[in-house]
Amino acid sequence: MSRGNVVMAGTVSGSTFSIHVDSKMAPNARIIAYYVRADGQVVTDSISFDVDGAFQNQVALSFDKTKAAPGDNVNVIVTADLQSIVNLVAVNQIVLLLRSGNDVTQSEVIDELKSYDTIGNDSSSFYGDFMSYFGGSDAQTIFDNSGVKVLTDANVFHHNERIPTFYHSMMNAGMEGGGDFMMGTGTGTSRSMPKAIPDNRALASVDRVRHVFPETWLWSNITTGHQLVLLLITERTAQ
Repeated sequence: MSRGNVVMAGTVSGSTFSIHVDSKMAPNARIIAYYVRADGQVVTDSISFDVDGAFQNQVALSFDKTKAAPGDNVNVIVTADLQSIVNLVAVNQIVLLLRSGNDVTQSEVIDELKSYDTIGNDSSSFYGDFMSYFGGSDAQTIFDNSGVKVLTDANVFHHNERIPTFYHSMMNAGMEGGGDFMMGTGTGTSRSMPKAIPDNRALASVDRVRHVFPETWLWSNITTGHQLVLLLITERTAQ
């Protein structure tokens, strides 16, 4: 299964089998195997694996110079498929040194695509990440995490976590000793907050050394044409 579709289905008699993997299954696919025991209980498990090919539009970026002096013209060469929207961003290196992690990377795109998978991570569950990694804690959860709806008269086991129901007893114990206080009818005294001392002195100015120059950043959006897949963009470097 991949992207909510059944890519291949069948039965096998041995312990090994092969499947055809292509880029349409990217970025992740899942194999579900199951059998029915003699007593009617369904035994199943699943594994997931990553598939390359999520980026079908191969984009390349290059420059005609490896070094440039302030004020020089630099040619930015972009190659992409027809009718591709190309977004170019160029900022000072100091911005990345101050704080990184704001760029859109390939790994972030892959993680975003995987976030739409049917498997969720329920931190409140006793099994925690165990469910996400191994597919599920029981047969029903494995099918649910895989996005499969099962119609069968066999026994698809589902484990129900037992959570102690001591909420009401704890509330009663708390109300016995301090019920009036909890309901807001206590007779305790309140203290007023101290008042701030006024200060009419003006704040001193602070000399700051400028490191970021957003007026020199490059922000450009270009769409490739019907005939050309090569874009030549000339930009002037920052002074």
